Amino acid sequence: CYRGIKGKTWHSVADAEGIDVYSGQLPTWRELRDSVTKVVFDKSFADYRLKCCARWFSGFYRMTEIEGFENLNLYGLETPSLTAMFESCAFSSMTLPSGISQLDNAMFRQCESLKTVVIPLGATTIGSTAFQGCKALESVTIPFSVTLVSSLAFEGCDALKTVYVDKGCADRVRKMLADASTAFDVSRITFVEKDPTAFLVTFEANGGTGKMSPMACSPGQVCKLANCAFAPPAGKAAFAGWKSSKNGKLYADGVLVFNLAQPGETVTMTAVYPELSCVQLWENGPFWADCNVGANQPEECGYYFWWGDTVGYRREGES
Repeated sequence: CYRGIKGKTWHSVADAEGIDVYSGQLPTWRELRDSVTKVVFDKSFADYRLKCCARWFSGFYRMTEIEGFENLNLYGLETPSLTAMFESCAFSSMTLPSGISQLDNAMFRQCESLKTVVIPLGATTIGSTAFQGCKALESVTIPFSVTLVSSLAFEGCDALKTVYVDKGCADRVRKMLADASTAFDVSRITFVEKDPTAFLVTFEANGGTGKMSPMACSPGQVCKLANCAFAPPAGKAAFAGWKSSKNGKLYADGVLVFNLAQPGETVTMTAVYPELSCVQLWENGPFWADCNVGANQPEECGYYFWWGDTVGYRREGES
């Protein structure tokens, strides 16, 4: 059992280990690939903003179990970020946690023991060769948020017989699978439609910069909105909240919400940035902002800038 590596900051494998995952180098824990059967992500991982998980456990052919996968903070991961993350592992089933916006290339390639997969609502893309060579794969659950199945995603999955989809999505998913590979025989697959049990919340930057993954919420249950990861556009103050419509209610960052939409629906939260306010230093004199860029109050530090930068940064440990 391996519990990972944690430091003061852990943005990515490349940052933590001094390697370049995209040039073929792999994490230092790869030396354990012949012995690790289980990986544990404890609750402390939720405090880390990950940047990349590519090839983390590629080739761990004895690994059969992940505990605490839901503790990984996957919101805002850069793309590609999960490439070959579990390539050639020995899982028999996999229920992916929310926060994954796409299953990247080769994510589960050659997982020859994998039989069932549940893809979370909020995922939009199944990447090229994501499940290539998963010869034991029998069933996959694909939510209504998925809009693209890339080439060869299920190539060689000859045992695949059942695909579970949300009501009204069978024809669309069937076409995506057929378009992904001419060698993939869609006619042998049974598509089972089920009533959706959750709605999707997406986030719009509204001129800001950055990326946020969609999130799934269940009607009848309290849901915490993800914290804003967008940087405000030039000339605007720091993020003030979310709105689902122009004249709608303003929702604070990370607020608890309830029944924003019905199952199967999508609600878009748009970031709101107030205009920068200022004071005139004297009559007919210059104007001066009443707080720093990135701050909401005069006493706050706001963002920090390197010389020549136009995008601000917060100090480590600041929200």
